[in-house]
Amino acid sequence: MTAIAAVGLIGVGGWLRGQVTAQQVPQQSQSAISRTRIALINVNKILKDYRKASYLGQSLMKETEVRGMELKSKQAAIAAMQKELQTAATPEIRDAKERDIRNLQRELEDLDAKHRREMTEKQNQMLTTVYGEIQNVIGILVKTYEVDLVFFYPDAPSDAEKNLPVVLMQKLRPAAAFPIYHRGLDFTDTVVATLNAQYPAPETQPAPAGQAVPGGAGPKQ
Repeated sequence: MTAIAAVGLIGVGGWLRGQVTAQQVPQQSQSAISRTRIALINVNKILKDYRKASYLGQSLMKETEVRGMELKSKQAAIAAMQKELQTAATPEIRDAKERDIRNLQRELEDLDAKHRREMTEKQNQMLTTVYGEIQNVIGILVKTYEVDLVFFYPDAPSDAEKNLPVVLMQKLRPAAAFPIYHRGLDFTDTVVATLNAQYPAPETQPAPAGQAVPGGAGPKQ
Protein backbone atom coordinates (compact mmCIF):
# COMPACT_ATOMS: atom_id res chain seq x y z
CA MET A 1 0.00 0.00 0.00
CA THR A 2 2.86 2.35 0.82
CA ALA A 3 4.39 1.71 -2.60
CA ILE A 4 1.06 2.29 -4.32
CA ALA A 5 0.57 5.52 -2.37
CA ALA A 6 4.06 6.70 -3.37
CA VAL A 7 3.36 5.99 -7.01
CA GLY A 8 0.08 7.86 -6.70
CA LEU A 9 1.77 10.87 -5.14
CA ILE A 10 4.39 10.90 -7.88
CA GLY A 11 1.66 10.81 -10.49
CA VAL A 12 -0.28 13.63 -8.84
CA GLY A 13 2.91 15.65 -8.43
CA GLY A 14 3.75 15.25 -12.12
CA TRP A 15 0.25 16.30 -13.10
CA LEU A 16 0.43 19.35 -10.85
CA ARG A 17 3.82 20.35 -12.26
CA GLY A 18 2.36 20.04 -15.75
CA GLN A 19 -0.57 22.27 -14.79
CA VAL A 20 1.70 24.90 -13.21
CA THR A 21 4.06 24.87 -16.22
CA ALA A 22 1.20 25.25 -18.65
CA GLN A 23 -0.22 28.13 -16.62
CA GLN A 24 3.14 29.86 -16.36
CA VAL A 25 3.73 29.87 -20.14
CA PRO A 26 2.20 33.04 -21.65
CA GLN A 27 -0.66 32.36 -24.04
CA GLN A 28 1.00 34.51 -26.70
CA SER A 29 4.16 32.36 -26.66
CA GLN A 30 2.11 29.17 -26.98
CA SER A 31 0.25 30.51 -30.00
CA ALA A 32 3.50 31.77 -31.55
CA ILE A 33 5.07 28.32 -31.24
CA SER A 34 2.05 26.62 -32.73
CA ARG A 35 2.01 28.87 -35.82
CA THR A 36 5.79 29.12 -36.49
CA ARG A 37 6.61 28.59 -40.18
CA ILE A 38 10.15 27.58 -41.11
CA ALA A 39 11.84 27.75 -44.53
CA LEU A 40 15.12 26.17 -45.68
CA ILE A 41 17.44 27.62 -48.33
CA ASN A 42 20.27 25.71 -50.03
CA VAL A 43 22.97 28.38 -50.22
CA ASN A 44 25.15 26.34 -52.63
CA LYS A 45 22.30 26.10 -55.13
CA ILE A 46 21.65 29.83 -54.88
CA LEU A 47 25.28 30.70 -55.57
CA LYS A 48 25.33 28.37 -58.58
CA ASP A 49 21.95 29.19 -60.14
CA TYR A 50 21.80 32.92 -59.35
CA ARG A 51 23.04 34.14 -62.73
CA LYS A 52 24.31 37.55 -61.62
CA ALA A 53 26.35 36.00 -58.79
CA SER A 54 27.77 33.52 -61.30
CA TYR A 55 28.64 36.35 -63.70
CA LEU A 56 30.40 38.34 -60.99
CA GLY A 57 32.34 35.28 -59.85
CA GLN A 58 33.45 34.42 -63.40
CA SER A 59 34.47 38.03 -64.04
CA LEU A 60 36.58 37.99 -60.89
CA MET A 61 38.27 34.75 -61.96
CA LYS A 62 39.01 36.12 -65.44
CA GLU A 63 40.53 39.28 -64.02
CA THR A 64 42.64 37.18 -61.65
CA GLU A 65 43.95 35.25 -64.67
CA VAL A 66 44.83 38.46 -66.51
CA ARG A 67 46.70 39.84 -63.52
CA GLY A 68 48.45 36.50 -63.06
CA MET A 69 49.74 36.63 -66.65
CA GLU A 70 51.12 40.11 -65.98
CA LEU A 71 53.06 38.76 -62.99
CA LYS A 72 54.33 35.80 -65.03
CA SER A 73 55.61 38.20 -67.70
CA LYS A 74 57.77 40.00 -65.13
CA GLN A 75 58.95 36.68 -63.71
CA ALA A 76 60.01 35.60 -67.19
CA ALA A 77 61.92 38.88 -67.65
CA ILE A 78 63.76 38.30 -64.38
CA ALA A 79 64.62 34.72 -65.37
CA ALA A 80 65.99 35.95 -68.71
CA MET A 81 68.19 38.53 -66.99
CA GLN A 82 69.47 35.96 -64.52
CA LYS A 83 70.47 33.79 -67.46
CA GLU A 84 72.27 36.70 -69.11
CA LEU A 85 74.02 37.43 -65.83
CA GLN A 86 75.78 34.07 -65.99
CA THR A 87 77.50 35.07 -69.25
CA ALA A 88 78.29 38.71 -68.40
CA ALA A 89 81.51 39.70 -70.16
CA THR A 90 82.74 42.29 -67.62
CA PRO A 91 82.17 43.11 -63.93
CA GLU A 92 80.49 46.36 -64.98
CA ILE A 93 77.93 44.54 -67.12
CA ARG A 94 77.37 42.05 -64.31
CA ASP A 95 76.75 44.83 -61.76
CA ALA A 96 74.33 46.57 -64.11
CA LYS A 97 72.31 43.40 -64.70
CA GLU A 98 72.20 42.65 -60.98
CA ARG A 99 70.74 46.13 -60.38
CA ASP A 100 68.18 45.57 -63.12
CA ILE A 101 67.21 42.22 -61.60
CA ARG A 102 66.79 43.75 -58.13
CA ASN A 103 64.65 46.54 -59.57
CA LEU A 104 62.44 44.07 -61.44
CA GLN A 105 62.09 41.91 -58.33
CA ARG A 106 60.94 44.94 -56.32
CA GLU A 107 58.47 45.85 -59.08
CA LEU A 108 57.19 42.27 -59.08
CA GLU A 109 56.69 42.27 -55.30
CA ASP A 110 54.91 45.65 -55.39
CA LEU A 111 52.70 44.58 -58.28
CA ASP A 112 51.82 41.30 -56.59
CA ALA A 113 50.89 43.11 -53.36
CA LYS A 114 48.81 45.64 -55.35
CA HIS A 115 46.94 42.90 -57.21
CA ARG A 116 46.21 40.97 -54.01
CA ARG A 117 44.90 44.11 -52.30
CA GLU A 118 42.70 45.16 -55.21
CA MET A 119 41.31 41.67 -55.83
CA THR A 120 40.51 41.26 -52.14
CA GLU A 121 38.61 44.56 -52.23
CA LYS A 122 36.68 43.47 -55.33
CA GLN A 123 35.89 40.09 -53.83
CA ASN A 124 34.60 41.73 -50.65
CA GLN A 125 32.48 44.12 -52.74
CA MET A 126 31.05 41.18 -54.70
CA LEU A 127 30.22 39.26 -51.51
CA THR A 128 28.56 42.32 -49.99
CA THR A 129 26.49 42.89 -53.14
CA VAL A 130 25.37 39.27 -53.53
CA TYR A 131 24.58 38.82 -49.85
CA GLY A 132 22.59 42.06 -49.77
CA GLU A 133 20.52 41.04 -52.80
CA ILE A 134 19.82 37.59 -51.35
CA GLN A 135 18.81 39.18 -48.06
CA ASN A 136 16.48 41.63 -49.84
CA VAL A 137 14.74 38.85 -51.77
CA ILE A 138 14.35 36.70 -48.67
CA GLY A 139 12.84 39.69 -46.88
CA ILE A 140 10.23 39.99 -49.65
CA LEU A 141 9.44 36.27 -49.69
CA VAL A 142 9.23 36.07 -45.90
CA LYS A 143 6.41 38.61 -46.00
CA THR A 144 4.75 37.00 -49.00
CA TYR A 145 4.71 33.49 -47.54
CA GLU A 146 4.42 34.61 -43.89
CA VAL A 147 7.57 32.72 -42.87
CA ASP A 148 8.81 33.18 -39.29
CA LEU A 149 12.24 31.53 -39.47
CA VAL A 150 14.70 30.95 -42.35
CA PHE A 151 17.68 28.58 -42.27
CA PHE A 152 20.61 28.54 -44.71
CA TYR A 153 22.19 25.14 -45.32
CA PRO A 154 24.97 24.01 -47.71
CA ASP A 155 24.03 21.05 -49.91
CA ALA A 156 24.59 19.81 -53.47
CA PRO A 157 23.25 22.27 -56.07
CA SER A 158 21.84 19.33 -58.09
CA ASP A 159 21.02 15.64 -57.73
CA ALA A 160 24.04 14.76 -59.89
CA GLU A 161 26.35 16.28 -57.26
CA LYS A 162 24.66 15.01 -54.09
CA ASN A 163 27.13 12.14 -53.57
CA LEU A 164 30.33 14.06 -54.24
CA PRO A 165 32.84 13.63 -51.38
CA VAL A 166 33.04 17.38 -50.73
CA VAL A 167 29.24 17.55 -50.33
CA LEU A 168 29.13 14.49 -48.08
CA MET A 169 31.88 16.02 -45.95
CA GLN A 170 29.78 19.17 -45.51
CA LYS A 171 26.87 17.03 -44.35
CA LEU A 172 28.94 14.96 -41.93
CA ARG A 173 30.74 18.00 -40.53
CA PRO A 174 28.14 20.76 -40.60
CA ALA A 175 29.04 24.19 -39.24
CA ALA A 176 25.51 24.44 -37.83
CA ALA A 177 22.21 22.53 -37.79
CA PHE A 178 21.84 20.61 -41.05
CA PRO A 179 18.48 19.29 -42.28
CA ILE A 180 18.57 15.56 -42.99
CA TYR A 181 14.85 15.48 -43.81
CA HIS A 182 12.18 18.07 -44.29
CA ARG A 183 8.68 18.10 -45.69
CA GLY A 184 8.00 20.91 -48.13
CA LEU A 185 10.06 23.52 -46.24
CA ASP A 186 12.70 24.27 -48.90
CA PHE A 187 12.00 27.27 -51.09
CA THR A 188 15.46 27.67 -52.62
CA ASP A 189 14.07 27.56 -56.17
CA THR A 190 11.69 30.40 -55.36
CA VAL A 191 14.56 32.51 -54.02
CA VAL A 192 16.69 31.78 -57.10
CA ALA A 193 13.87 32.64 -59.51
CA THR A 194 13.14 35.89 -57.67
CA LEU A 195 16.82 36.87 -57.57
CA ASN A 196 17.21 36.32 -61.31
CA ALA A 197 14.09 38.41 -61.95
CA GLN A 198 14.94 41.23 -59.52
CA TYR A 199 18.69 41.44 -60.26
CA PRO A 200 19.30 40.14 -63.82
CA ALA A 201 22.82 39.34 -64.96
CA PRO A 202 24.37 41.31 -67.85
CA GLU A 203 23.69 39.94 -71.31
CA THR A 204 27.40 39.85 -72.20
CA GLN A 205 29.73 37.10 -70.99
CA PRO A 206 32.80 37.88 -68.84
CA ALA A 207 35.84 38.84 -70.91
CA PRO A 208 38.22 35.90 -71.54
CA ALA A 209 41.70 35.83 -70.05
CA GLY A 210 44.08 38.18 -71.84
CA GLN A 211 41.46 40.87 -72.42
CA ALA A 212 40.50 43.81 -70.23
CA VAL A 213 37.52 43.20 -67.98
CA PRO A 214 35.09 46.15 -68.23
CA GLY A 215 34.32 47.59 -64.84
CA GLY A 216 36.63 45.28 -62.92
CA ALA A 217 34.80 42.39 -61.27
CA GLY A 218 31.48 43.13 -62.95
CA PRO A 219 28.78 45.76 -63.16
CA LYS A 220 28.67 48.24 -60.35
CA GLN A 221 25.58 48.70 -58.28
